[in-house]
Amino acid sequence: MKPPNISYKEITIQQLKAWNWSTERYEVYELPWYLKLYLYPTIWTIKGAVEAAIRQLERTK
Repeated sequence: MKPPNISYKEITIQQLKAWNWSTERYEVYELPWYLKLYLYPTIWTIKGAVEAAIRQLERTK
């Protein structure tokens, strides 16, 4: 059984949803503070880069 697709909008940054193979459902794990410090900038940077790329593509049409 494959984990169902989950869109990134459904995952809050505060909580990471992880697929639990034994119960076959998503369980929410609170991220430790040091991981949050590391992940926040990374997530926002990737998000910004993706949005900029999309805007660039729309302009070149």
